[in-house]
Amino acid sequence: ATGVIDAAALNALPWPVAVIARDERIRLLNGAAARWLGVQGQVKDLPQLCRGHPELLAAVRTALGGGAMRLLCLPGVRDEISYEVHLSYITGDAEEGDAVLLYASPVPSEVYSERLQRRQVLDRALDNISRLVFTQRDYRAILDGVVASIVNSEVADSAIIYVQHEGQWEARHLYGLPEELRGRRLPEREVKPSLRAIARHQVVVINDTAASPDVTRTWVQRYRITSLIDVEITVPGTDMVDFAIHYHGPGGRKFDDQDVAFMERVSAAVTLALRNAQLVNALQDDIEKRRALEERIRHMAYHDALTGLPNRRLFSELLEFELAQARREKRRVAVMYFDLDRFKDTNDTLGHDVGDELLHQAAKRLSERVRSSDVVARIGGDEFNVMLCELASPARITVVAQQLLGAFTRPFLIGEHVLHIDTSIGIAVFPDDADEPDALRRYADMAMYDAK
Repeated sequence: ATGVIDAAALNALPWPVAVIARDERIRLLNGAAARWLGVQGQVKDLPQLCRGHPELLAAVRTALGGGAMRLLCLPGVRDEISYEVHLSYITGDAEEGDAVLLYASPVPSEVYSERLQRRQVLDRALDNISRLVFTQRDYRAILDGVVASIVNSEVADSAIIYVQHEGQWEARHLYGLPEELRGRRLPEREVKPSLRAIARHQVVVINDTAASPDVTRTWVQRYRITSLIDVEITVPGTDMVDFAIHYHGPGGRKFDDQDVAFMERVSAAVTLALRNAQLVNALQDDIEKRRALEERIRHMAYHDALTGLPNRRLFSELLEFELAQARREKRRVAVMYFDLDRFKDTNDTLGHDVGDELLHQAAKRLSERVRSSDVVARIGGDEFNVMLCELASPARITVVAQQLLGAFTRPFLIGEHVLHIDTSIGIAVFPDDADEPDALRRYADMAMYDAK
């Protein structure tokens, strides 16, 4: 509506009428509206007008902000008559400015009762959906739960969620419809209401599917859908998602303004929940990546990059821990120190790549000849340490030493090269030779050079 408001004419109307300015001042309030809302005297602003009617206050403010108009069904304060409230945006002139026209028309008590019962059903369903979507972090569980809640709460006979992926629509989540639909790729002609809802970013309501050109005969005849509501679910960075609910069969049931408002609120809740799920999943991925990076850094700090064996630092810590255990349990621990004879000559003549592969193969052979409770470490260059734990007798040391020497009797095959490598081993035993980690390693090193 555009133009000058005829205050005298509106005042004379028998049903409630009010005009609310953009700044929430009351520009006009007729007597019927004052009686209906139970206000007395001069009413200056919207909060005073809607005192006791928070739903009406919210709806008018939405309309003032340019939002969707609402049809509300509210009881009167001073009488038993219920009213259906209509809100219309008025474009005013430069002097008066824009406003919202509120007018209410009486409705039969049985209609109000039906709407009130429907409102209670929708509120219960919305509560169930809200609890579901904000406790779940998996988007599939969220969408499966929403369609089930719609039907189980008796909001509709069926519900379905479509996802557009790679240019095609697919029925991903459904309840109250045949399972044959799940995963089915649908041509655009079968999802016209969905396309309208997404294109307009508005709720689409069709209360006579048989007469609608947007609904194919498949949906009307095979699935007996008589009414539907379609709404978009918007999640940035994902495929387009559409949500629809249906009535089936005879009975003339139709969706109304309350259902539209309900679907808008469900769409908003699901959209927010999916965004939260995205953030939570992204955060979890980030945490997992950080943990993996931290684990990798820790591994690099304690392990040799070439062979994957413990390095000098980790070997020292493990030796110190093992000696503390051995002192309490009064048992022996042996430390072996050995290197590859003439390794430098191999490196200088054949190159570092061959030398690195030789070290890698030597480390593997050594690890295969000790128990899982023992430790093999690369200390640096061509030098290795072995710690023998839980020794039953000193004779075990000699047996293991012979096994380690035997690891080098076979030649190493590296590319086209056949390498015959010898090694020298030095051994120190706790507590016979020393009782401190550094002393044990030093004596084992000295013994190795004696062996050379």
